[in-house]
Amino acid sequence: MAYLNDVDCAPIIRWLRNVQPEVAAPCILESGAEIADGDSLLQELHDAWLPRLLDEPQPEALAAIGRALGLLGLDDRKGIGLTADVPPDIDWAKIPASELPWLPSAAWQPGLGCAASRV
Repeated sequence: MAYLNDVDCAPIIRWLRNVQPEVAAPCILESGAEIADGDSLLQELHDAWLPRLLDEPQPEALAAIGRALGLLGLDDRKGIGLTADVPPDIDWAKIPASELPWLPSAAWQPGLGCAASRV
């Protein structure tokens, strides 16, 4: 689709941004079309998509946004994009034993926690 405007596909990417992030990302990566100000467009997509990861009510849309961010390397949330030589950078929330009454005391581990943010 982005080839329809081979001078600058940014208008088409912007048109797709909010309704089809999984189409917008491949248009950038695979179409071969020019993007006049690619860095600016990528920042615009980052700024539009990243906040939606916190408040998007539809799981399908949430997954599509996450995949688009990942395809373009724009997901800069803490703990995302790990490599073999870098330890996980995840905010952990400690869970007190009193919050897990269903957990047998023999299974309790001091320092038990879970990711503090939506991962």
